[in-house]
Amino acid sequence: MSSIQIVGVHGIRQWDTNALKLGTDWRTALAYGITRYFGAAAHVPGLLTPYYGDVFPKTKRFQLSQPDLDDLTDPNEINFVVETLEEYAPDLDLPEPEGTLGVPPRVRPRITQWLAGLDGKWGRGAGETIVTRIRELYGYLHNPTAAEQARQRIVDSLTDSDVRLVIAHSLGSVIIYDMSQRGEIPAPGANGGGVGTLITCGSPLNWPPVKRHLDVTGEFQLPASITWVNIFDPKDPITAGQGLSGRATDVQDIQVDNGDDPHAARRYLRQEAMARAVRTALA
Repeated sequence: MSSIQIVGVHGIRQWDTNALKLGTDWRTALAYGITRYFGAAAHVPGLLTPYYGDVFPKTKRFQLSQPDLDDLTDPNEINFVVETLEEYAPDLDLPEPEGTLGVPPRVRPRITQWLAGLDGKWGRGAGETIVTRIRELYGYLHNPTAAEQARQRIVDSLTDSDVRLVIAHSLGSVIIYDMSQRGEIPAPGANGGGVGTLITCGSPLNWPPVKRHLDVTGEFQLPASITWVNIFDPKDPITAGQGLSGRATDVQDIQVDNGDDPHAARRYLRQEAMARAVRTALA
């Protein structure tokens, strides 16, 4: 069995899964890309994806595959959602709140407008997807106990001396950046251990509230010992269709096309750009 060289950091929203299933799904997707673009005999490195979804409260925000927004009632959370939306797409043409489609009746009118406007820009259902991810971010930033437990599970997975690469998807990229600020990612050492490359994909790090709530001054920046590659699909609403080079120092943005499921981790992992970045990182 291959030694574990890659740690995958999943997005916060997960249900009906565990570390074994996540690891299998991620490695299968990565193996598809590596063998497709570099041949059937190409080496597929060992990958571990620690599961931490269970540390967050079992609410609609985190657990349902098709969550509604009926439980969006906390004024502080509502303010966070609206603040993020206003900065996420300040020029979005919002419709009148009356007559919008598919919106739960108890959602505040302002958010109702945003749901419809985001659906109009990114496609049906995009608004709810974006708002759900914003709520997950709020949950991470405002539940320090759960956040610490999530980070600790990832830290525990980085202790293997063979781990050299982290792949972080979606809100997992926020967690791994937070860990970097806290000094929780082992740096490369003389014995060859330590993380030398971070690959983010589908990342919302360019949401302005992320920067403020992580107390980032200036641009996002990793330690000089870590090479940063960011892969994004311009149709991925969680990235706002943008890379990170406008907000981060020394990051390499690579654009891909994930087809009809632009934010899916498995689509990012199957890309040629991902396969090349992984092989370069582990060469």
